Amino acid sequence: MKAIISKASRRKWAWVLALVMIVSIEIPTSLLTAKADVGTVKFIDGAAGWLESAYAQWTIDNQAEGYTAYIKKASQADSAYARIDNELIRRYKSYYRVDAMGLSAGDYVIRVVPVKNGKEVTAKAKVTDVLKVSSYDRSGFAFSSESKYKTGSGAYNEDGTLKSNSIVLYVTNDNAKTVTAGIMEGKGEKEYTGLQTIIDAYTKSASKGVETRALDVRVIGCLTDSGMDKFSSSSEGVQIKGASAYSNINMTFEGVGEDASISGFGFLLRNAGNVEMRNLSILNFMDDGISLDTANCNVWIHNVDLYYGKVGGDADQAKGDGSIDIKGDSQYITVSYVHFYDSGKCSLCGMKSESGPNYITYHHNWFDHSDSRHARVRTMSVHMYNNYYDGNAKYGVGSTMGSSVYVENNYFRNCKYPMLSSNQGSDALGEGTFSGEKGGIIKAYGNEIVGATGIIYANAASVTGEAANAATFDAYLAASAGEKVPSSYKTVAGGTTYDNFDTTKDLGVKAGSLVAAKDVTALVTSSKGAGSLGGGVIDWKFSDEDDTAYVVDKDLKAAVTNYKNTELVAVGGTNANIVTPEPSTDETTKATEEQTKTTEKATTSKATEKETKTTEKATTSKATEATKATEKETTGAGSDTKNSYDKTSLSYSGAYTDLSKKKDSDFKNAKYVSSASDILTAISSAKAGDVIIVKAGTYKFTDTIVINNAMNGNSGAYIVVKAADGAEVKFDFSAQTLDGANRGVVVDGDYWYFEGINFYGAGDNGVLLAGNNNIFEKCVFEANRDSGLQISRYDTTAATKDLWPSNNLIINCTAFDNCDYPDQGGTGENADGFAAKLTCGEGNVFDGCISYCNSDDGWDLFAKSATGPIGVITIRNCVSFGNGTLSNGVHYANGDMNGFKLGGSGVGTPHVVLNCLSFNNGATGFTDNNNPSGLTIMNATAWGNGKSAKKGNFLCYRASNKAVYVGLVSANAIDSDKFTGNMSDSIYYNTGKYYRLSGLLPTPVVSGDKKGTVVDNPSKVSGMFKNAVDFINLNGNVDKQLRNSDGTINMKGLYETQGSYSTLGAHFGVANQVISVTGKTSGEVKPTEKTTKATEKTTETTTETTKA
Repeated sequence: MKAIISKASRRKWAWVLALVMIVSIEIPTSLLTAKADVGTVKFIDGAAGWLESAYAQWTIDNQAEGYTAYIKKASQADSAYARIDNELIRRYKSYYRVDAMGLSAGDYVIRVVPVKNGKEVTAKAKVTDVLKVSSYDRSGFAFSSESKYKTGSGAYNEDGTLKSNSIVLYVTNDNAKTVTAGIMEGKGEKEYTGLQTIIDAYTKSASKGVETRALDVRVIGCLTDSGMDKFSSSSEGVQIKGASAYSNINMTFEGVGEDASISGFGFLLRNAGNVEMRNLSILNFMDDGISLDTANCNVWIHNVDLYYGKVGGDADQAKGDGSIDIKGDSQYITVSYVHFYDSGKCSLCGMKSESGPNYITYHHNWFDHSDSRHARVRTMSVHMYNNYYDGNAKYGVGSTMGSSVYVENNYFRNCKYPMLSSNQGSDALGEGTFSGEKGGIIKAYGNEIVGATGIIYANAASVTGEAANAATFDAYLAASAGEKVPSSYKTVAGGTTYDNFDTTKDLGVKAGSLVAAKDVTALVTSSKGAGSLGGGVIDWKFSDEDDTAYVVDKDLKAAVTNYKNTELVAVGGTNANIVTPEPSTDETTKATEEQTKTTEKATTSKATEKETKTTEKATTSKATEATKATEKETTGAGSDTKNSYDKTSLSYSGAYTDLSKKKDSDFKNAKYVSSASDILTAISSAKAGDVIIVKAGTYKFTDTIVINNAMNGNSGAYIVVKAADGAEVKFDFSAQTLDGANRGVVVDGDYWYFEGINFYGAGDNGVLLAGNNNIFEKCVFEANRDSGLQISRYDTTAATKDLWPSNNLIINCTAFDNCDYPDQGGTGENADGFAAKLTCGEGNVFDGCISYCNSDDGWDLFAKSATGPIGVITIRNCVSFGNGTLSNGVHYANGDMNGFKLGGSGVGTPHVVLNCLSFNNGATGFTDNNNPSGLTIMNATAWGNGKSAKKGNFLCYRASNKAVYVGLVSANAIDSDKFTGNMSDSIYYNTGKYYRLSGLLPTPVVSGDKKGTVVDNPSKVSGMFKNAVDFINLNGNVDKQLRNSDGTINMKGLYETQGSYSTLGAHFGVANQVISVTGKTSGEVKPTEKTTKATEKTTETTTETTKA
C-alpha cells in the first residue's frame, strides 16, 4: 500500500521542522526576557460563570495604577469586546475582582488590562478561560401568562440582558448618601441625591408613565442603615412604592459579586409591579426582611440569603419577624432560590383581608433549620415546589383561612410536621394548634419525606405510619400532578374546599424547572442553587442537633450582629480617563509588541541575511539528519517495520498490536469467564502473564472495579482481559447513580491490556486510567456519566508529574454518548469522549480513536494552575465529530462541544496532533483552549465545526509563537480561524475568505492575519476531496461503518484531499504499523520503551528551544 507521505515528503517535513528550530534559535534572548515595570495579569482561582454574570480575580501588581476589563462571547471576534463598568472592578486586600453582569446564557471570556501612567498596558493583558454563564430560572406565578406584566425581571430582559437605556446606580456604604441620578418628570429631567430619595422620585414618576427607563440598583460591599440617606419606611427601611395599586416599576435591586449585603434594615414594597430583588445577603433587618405589604404584583425575589433580624417585642420574634412576608392582595409573586438561615418565621403569605386568590409561588428555596411558616398561607392559592426543608423544628407548610396550597416535589428532611392545616389532622393531636384560624386544604404530590414526626393524608396511609383520615387530615395525597381534589374533602374549621388552581391556571413553571424530589437537595445546595453568589456573606453550617432546636443560635447571632466587610479596599478599576481602544490582534494570542518584533526580526533580519546559507544548511545538513532519524525510527534499529511503533510518523494512518491479531486458541492457559462474579474473581487474582477471556454477554456491575497499584503485569507479560473471538462484551454499570465516585473501572495498576470491551453507563468515567504502560485496544466507552476514558491520577496524594499515569496507549477505541445528564444532577459540561487532563504524565498516546456525540468535548486535555502542566499527549490518526449533541439529537448548551481541546487555564504543554479529522462539532474543531505552548498540529482537517457556538474550525491563537501548523485544511467554516505560531502548506478561513499558505517555508502568523493567496472554500473546489458527503448513520454501528477489520479507521474518503491537494489534511486507510506487545525479537523496540525514548528526545528538543 502507498504511504500517506512519501520519503521525499518526509524529508520535506523534517526540513520544515528543522528550519523552524533554526529560526527559533536565532531569536535574541534579550527580547524574549525584556523587563516591564507592569507584569502580565495573573489570574487566581475564582474565574467562573454564574447566573447571568461572570467574574474573574487576579493578583495585585503594585506597579499597576489600576485595571480595565472587557467581556465578549467566546465565539465572537475581538472587535466585540465591550468594556465592563469601572465600578465593577474592586480591590480587596489580596486580589482584584471584576464581575460582569447582565449576561445572557452562553460562553464568555473576560480580558483584563493593567493601567500605568493613565494608559492601558495592552501587552500585559490577559484573557480568562471560557466562562460558562447560565440563565436564572424564571419560573412561577411572577412569569405566568395570566399575570398583569407577565414577568418579574424588573430592569432586565428575559434573556438576562439589561434593558436598553436603563438607569444604573452603583451604591456603596460610602456613597449611598451622595449618589445622584437624573429622573424624568413632567418638566424634564431632575437630579436627585441619595439612594432612598432617588428611589422615591423614580417610583413616583415611573408609576405615572413619565419615567420609562428601568432602574437597576447595584449594591457593592455592605450597605448599612447608618450609610443610608434616609428611610421612607420607619418599620422596614428602604421603601419601593408605586403611586397606585400594581404600578409598573421596572426595577431591580441587586448585589454585585459574592459579598454584597444589606445590614440593619430591610425592604417594604407597596403598590409595586415588575420588581426584582437578587444576589444579596440581608442581616439585622428591622421588622421584616422583605415585606410585600399591599397591592404588589409580578415581584420576583430570588437568590437571596436571609439571616437573623433584630429582636422584636413579641416572644416569637427573637430571630426577627418575618423574613419574607406577602400580604395585602399582593399577587403573582415568585420567591425562589432563597436561603433562609434559621429563620424563626420564614414567610407569612396572606393577611385576613385579601379577596384572593392572589397566586404565589415558592420554589427551590432552602429552609435551612428555620422553624416555621414555610409558608404559612392565608386566603391565597400557593404553589410550593422543589423546596428543601432541612431540619425544621416546628412545621413546614401551614394552610389556614380557606387557602389552597399545592405542595409538589419537595424534599422534607427532619421537618417535624411537613404539612399542617389549622385545627385538624396533626395540628389537632394535642400539642396545641399552630393557628386558631379556620383551616385550608393542601394538595400533596411527588414529595419525599424523611424523619418527620407525622403526617396524615385524607386518602392514603403516610410514610410515618398514619392511616388515611378523610375527616381530619393534613393534606390530600394526589396520584398524579393533574388530579383534582374532590370537593367532598373539606376543612374541619370553615368547611372550605380546595380550589384546584393548579389544574386551571398557568403556573408559570418553565420547562426544566421542576425536578423530582430526590434531586432537590443536590440542586438547591449546589453553587447555582439557593442563595447569593458565594453562598452568603456568613458561611454557616448547622449540625444534626439543630434539627429539633428553635432557640437562637448564639454563635450565629453574634456573627450576624457583628458582621462587617473588612476585605473590600476600594471600588473602581482606574481613575484614568480611558478611551476604549480598538482591540489589538487578540491579546489572547499573546502576540505582544515585543513578540511581534521578535518574530519579524527572526523571519526578516536573521533569516533574510542568511537565507541561502540557512536554506542550504537546512536542506543538506539538518534535513538529512532529521530524515535519517525519521527513517531509523520508522524501521526500528535492526528490526522490520512490524516490530516498532513510531508515534511521530506521518507515514502511517493507523496501527494495531500483534496481540489483537491472536486467536483465543493461541492462549494455551487462558481463563474463560462468563459471569460478573467470575470476572471480578479473575481480575482480583490476576498476575503477570495471565489471560482472561470474557465470553459474549452483558455483565452488570453496581460497584467500581478497582485494579489497585499492587496489581501489575510487567514489560514482558501483560495481564490480558479480552473479549472472546467475535464476541460482543459489555460491562454494564448503568445501575450506578451519577456521582464522582461511581466510575466503572479504575486501572491504577501497570501493564494491563484490555481488548474488545464496551464500558457502559458508569456513574462517572467508564474507565479511569491511573497506572502506567497500559493498553486499551478496540474498546468502546458508551453512555457514561463523565468522560468515557480519562487518564488522571487515582491517588490524590500523587502531587508531581512523575507520579502521574504515563506511557499508556489507547488504540482503535471509540467513545460516544457520554453525558452528565442535568436531570440526574449533572451539568452536561463534563462528559468528554476521551480525556487526559489535570494529572497525567508523559508518553500517553491516542491512536486510531473515534470520539463522537458526547455532551462535552471529543478530547479534553485540560490543565489548571493548581496542579500545573500535564505531560505531552500525542493524538494521531483520530476522528472527532458531532460532539455537543448526543446521537439521539439531545443537546445541552453547557457543553464545550469542541472536537479536540488541547489545554486550559493558561498552563502550557506542547501537545502533538497528527493526521486527525474534526467535523460537525458544536464548537471548535481544534482549540488550544488557552494553552500558551508550542503545539504541533500537522495534517489536520476541520470541516463545518461551530454551528452551535459560532466558532472557527481552528482556534489556536493563544499558543506560543513556537507552535507549528503544517498541512491544515479548514472547510465550511462558521467563524474565523485563529492561530499564533508558524504555518506552512495550509488553508484557513478569516472574515469571509479562505487563504492558502503554500510552500515549505514556515510563515509566522498571529490571530487576525490574512496571509497567503485567497482561494475558494475547499468544500466548493471540484475534485479536491474524495468524498464530501457525510454518510454516517448514527442509528447504526459507527465502528462497523468506519473501521477496518484490524480496528484501524477507514473514513472511505470522507473529507480526504486528493490530487494536487493531497499534502493537506488527514488521510485514513493508507498504511499501518504493527506494534509488538507479546515478546521480544532481535532489535525489537517495545512500545513503552519507544515512548520513553521519544519523550526524552522531545524533552531535549524542548529544552534546547527554551534556552534559545
